[in-house]
Amino acid sequence: MALHKLPEGRSVIDGLSALGNSLGYTVKAEHPIDSDGAAVDVAWFAADYSDVALMIFEVESSASAGMANNVLKVLGQDVDELPKPLFFFHLLLGGGDDNKRIDRLRRNWGTYNYRVYRLNTPGSSDDLVADVLAQHRRIRRNLSVGAIREALSRKPWARVSLPDIFARVERLEFRCNYLREYATLALREAELRSIYLNRLTKIESAGTFEDEGYGTFVGDAVSGLMEICLRVAAGEVGDEQGAAMLERWQESSRLSLRTLGPYMDLSRDYDQLMLGAIPLVYAIAGLVAADSPRSLEWLIGDLKSIMCGEQDHGVHWEYLVPTALWLAHLAAAALARHQESWEPLTRTSMSAFDEARRIINSQGGVPVDVFNAPPSYVYLEEPDTWLERLAGRRSKIDTLDALLNRCRKPVKLERINNRILVVPSTDDFSLALTCLLTDDWLDWDTESITSRLHGVSRERT
Repeated sequence: MALHKLPEGRSVIDGLSALGNSLGYTVKAEHPIDSDGAAVDVAWFAADYSDVALMIFEVESSASAGMANNVLKVLGQDVDELPKPLFFFHLLLGGGDDNKRIDRLRRNWGTYNYRVYRLNTPGSSDDLVADVLAQHRRIRRNLSVGAIREALSRKPWARVSLPDIFARVERLEFRCNYLREYATLALREAELRSIYLNRLTKIESAGTFEDEGYGTFVGDAVSGLMEICLRVAAGEVGDEQGAAMLERWQESSRLSLRTLGPYMDLSRDYDQLMLGAIPLVYAIAGLVAADSPRSLEWLIGDLKSIMCGEQDHGVHWEYLVPTALWLAHLAAAALARHQESWEPLTRTSMSAFDEARRIINSQGGVPVDVFNAPPSYVYLEEPDTWLERLAGRRSKIDTLDALLNRCRKPVKLERINNRILVVPSTDDFSLALTCLLTDDWLDWDTESITSRLHGVSRERT
């Protein structure tokens, strides 16, 4: 076929090439199929060294008289001259309703795994991509939905329904880490969050799927906590139901213990998780659930229970105070935000704030910069950086109003240890996803987190 010169034709060929690459094929455009110069617009091969096209695509501007020749040059040749492809996709860019030419082609070649797609009609692009995936499933089981999304961002696929395509991918039972890949898509594109949330719902009903996970410290250890809060914030589950789900998650441990609790010396890794990471995790979860008083009340009450249990277990003040600081901020922000709109939240938050303040003040308080920016993580094996921050001049937390007044003052973010710890300037939903998908939270500017909790913007130095 002659080279396509019109932009629309070239665009479709580029889109087909990108889709083939995303599925792992060797893609060749304008691929010659005989010595006379006949060629097909796009051919997909299993590998560079293969000379047998698995899928062939021909692109036509309209249903012209020459359309039949483009089928005949492939499917009409002797198999010894040109092995038949697994499937022949014939694409029409324009034209009216199906005519006799198209009907005749379907009758003559339909049994040869041949199909015509009118890309100018609603749903045809979805049908094309879905059929490509169905043929691909006959060849390979593994697939990356992230790579497919990247390929489908090309102009020819603008009308493709991504939720429908990914639902088809799941029905075809491709092997994929759907949870992580959907979460990554949701982080990049807010309009794709529904796909990720639907996966969480499916996991809740069917149980964890093999080979699915986030592959990160927080994501592998406590993903359930964050996922439930994300579902509540998105309106996928109600606030009251979310609080109940959080409690069930806590009680879901196979041991006769809660999933997270003050079980010091259970293992060094567990101590590191509880004292080093969990305080910030609850703060991020609280940000996500800030408008959901029942779920927020559960988070505050549970973190208080963990903190008090750690104190009863004899955890030293230096390693207990990070939890107390984050709890004080979380409880104070909840009280200010909801202003006694729900009595259980007010009661739980006041109790948590008072207990956190008592622990913080028991050793004379903390330096102002530590109060403004509690640690994102405390390394139990190498605590020197954290202990150095605590060594400055300390001040106590007086009252709830004093804390809120202090937090509402404009504060310039300063460098800590000659580096700026940066939090992504995104919404709280994306912040939580980042916490699940990466370990970047280790280097987050935590004053940005406390600012978010209290609804204050900070100016960076």
